[in-house]
Amino acid sequence: MYTLNRIFDYASRETLIGITIGGILTIGTAFIIYYLQKRYSKKQSKKTDKQYNDLIIEIKKIQPKDASDELKKEVRIAEESIINPKTANSFFLKAYAAQISKNYDIAIENYKNVLKLVPDTYLAYNNMGNTYCEKQNYDKAIECFETAIKLEPNDCMAYNNMGSAYCGKQDYDKAIECFKKSIQLKPDIAGVYCNIGDAYNQKQDYGKALEYYDKAIELKPDYAEAYFNMGNTYYGKQDYDKALEYYDKAIKIKPEFEKAYNNIGSIYYNKKDYNKAIEYLGKTIILNPYDAVAYYNMGYAYFSKQDYNKVIEFCKKAIELKPDFAQAYFNMGNAYGISGNIEKAIECIKTAAELGDEESLQWLKKRCL
Repeated sequence: MYTLNRIFDYASRETLIGITIGGILTIGTAFIIYYLQKRYSKKQSKKTDKQYNDLIIEIKKIQPKDASDELKKEVRIAEESIINPKTANSFFLKAYAAQISKNYDIAIENYKNVLKLVPDTYLAYNNMGNTYCEKQNYDKAIECFETAIKLEPNDCMAYNNMGSAYCGKQDYDKAIECFKKSIQLKPDIAGVYCNIGDAYNQKQDYGKALEYYDKAIELKPDYAEAYFNMGNTYYGKQDYDKALEYYDKAIKIKPEFEKAYNNIGSIYYNKKDYNKAIEYLGKTIILNPYDAVAYYNMGYAYFSKQDYNKVIEFCKKAIELKPDFAQAYFNMGNAYGISGNIEKAIECIKTAAELGDEESLQWLKKRCL
């Protein structure tokens, strides 16, 4: 059986996304941003330019009757960007909508269009850096953040986001340096303290991690992500009861916190309470039925119960959602092998090896080559 170090979701890290462009665009109200996020959720597919424009039109239709003059002004700016689709305003709106709907190539293209028209747009560089982070192109992201910092050296946002990029590169000392610079500039953002805690957590400096998570919660007592990350720290210390306590706190604040349910499932798996593990992993899937790893984890738990038909069922679902999921192929191959279907077992494990899974390759060398 393929063994992961943990079936586990790591710390929830805060990224600061710029939604205000100095003199060319103001779209900073919580109302508009909430609507964009609701409409362009992670479960939705790619949107056409027409649909982006339709979105802006709908914003006007649903604006509250008691909308402030500032909000009305912002909606007018959004409408004007439709009439003049080649303006920096329009490109920025399209980029932002694409970014939060995870259409990262479209987002980058439109942020670049903003910069062609207004080369010194700090937030375009910041947001484009965040988008490169999502694509795991951390070097490009850092380039964007460095340019943003040159344009606005006293703004905390790009320093924080550059810290997240360094976390992606696993350069945690550099990440901590960036995060600390961010809080020097603006010491009251709970999310940045949480990010420092995350970096220390990855360094296995659990005392420092807890110190910064406590500071985040002091600033924001209902901060579910900070409680979740504290749970992760205690998980790393193998203090599973304490970890469960903090995951439960996170869920009380944020009942739909899928990662917390996943990690509770992981703890029960480590405690060899496989039924409880399956119960909590099932809640993860209910909250996010598009998470391939959650299905893989469920199959992993069923493997320990020796229910190999269930292993195959959940691995197939994981692969349907993530066709290059090598570990799922390997576990499915093992389940087929134990069930007596050697042909299917070898087929699955060969696929896993072709996808770059080293353990699958070693398995094939020992048994088939």
